[in-house]
Amino acid sequence: MFIDHLDKQNLNLMKKASSVYAGEEKKGIQWILKRNQNIIDMEIALTKEGEKQEKEEMEDVEETRGPVAPRLDFAALQQTHYGVELVFFEAKLFSNKELRAARDQKPKVIRQIKEYEKLIERYINNGEMERSYRLICQNFADLKGIPDGKKMIVKNVLQENAAFTINPLPRLVVFGFDEDQKKGGVFGMHQKKLEESLGKDRVLLKGDPRNFNTGISFTPGITFKS
Repeated sequence: MFIDHLDKQNLNLMKKASSVYAGEEKKGIQWILKRNQNIIDMEIALTKEGEKQEKEEMEDVEETRGPVAPRLDFAALQQTHYGVELVFFEAKLFSNKELRAARDQKPKVIRQIKEYEKLIERYINNGEMERSYRLICQNFADLKGIPDGKKMIVKNVLQENAAFTINPLPRLVVFGFDEDQKKGGVFGMHQKKLEESLGKDRVLLKGDPRNFNTGISFTPGITFKS
């Protein structure tokens, strides 16, 4: 929808459309984005229906309706021993109920990430995703106003004969907790389920999202003091 003037009705519509991206979880993701210049994409729709929905949300947004198409929170470039890899991330606030489940069940977020894996594999196999992200990197390199650090990172993908791959296994980012909450016996059970299903290296936890680099940065093994 094209808005040629801003009145109360249009302003309310814009507020409704943006409200689904507000809250502590999205604020935390914004801090992570500021901290990691290797992040090159956000709110990634993994289906054609999801892409269509993005265009229609400003036209048809209900008071309590949020986006339902599969969307990963962000994607980042990371250095590997053989080149550059694109990695996807799903971010959750520590209090999010999708991280927890009854003793004999798996948290909802695990099913969510497993579905993402299938969709990513589909796009990798037909070559569509690699072409798309190479173009995104080229756009970052060409645009004015892009930070020099981000330009330097994307140019690793654009170098002649550069090895560029896409990791089909998204990582889970959890933030917004203190040490007592993290070490509490109750969440320990849920953390164990997450790590058993996804692997310890794919479950990233840090209380303060403003200083969240480990496992996300261009050099994924890097560690910063909190």
